[in-house]
Amino acid sequence: MRFTEYPKQNLLKVIPTINSTGLEAIKAMLKISPQKRSSAQQVLKMPFFKFQELITPSTNFTGPRDSQGALNLESPQNSTIAPNSSSK
Repeated sequence: MRFTEYPKQNLLKVIPTINSTGLEAIKAMLKISPQKRSSAQQVLKMPFFKFQELITPSTNFTGPRDSQGALNLESPQNSTIAPNSSSK
C-alpha cells in the first residue's frame, strides 16, 4: 500500500497557541517511523506534562460520586467543573 505524500507543515501555523514544550511533545508523537516515534510513556515524561498544579476531582469537580468519593462519570446527571479557588 502506498500513501500520498504531503509537504511538511509548520505546526506553529496549525496550532498557533502551543508553547515550545507542547510543540516538542507533538513532534515526538508525529514521527512516521515507529523506531523514531516516542511511546506514550516517553511522551508523558516530557516537560509539557509536568503540571505545576494538579486538578483533583475532590476539589475541582462537582457531580455524583460513588461510595469512595470518586466522581461517577457514568451517572445520567451532568457533572460540572468548579472554578479553581487557588488561581484567584
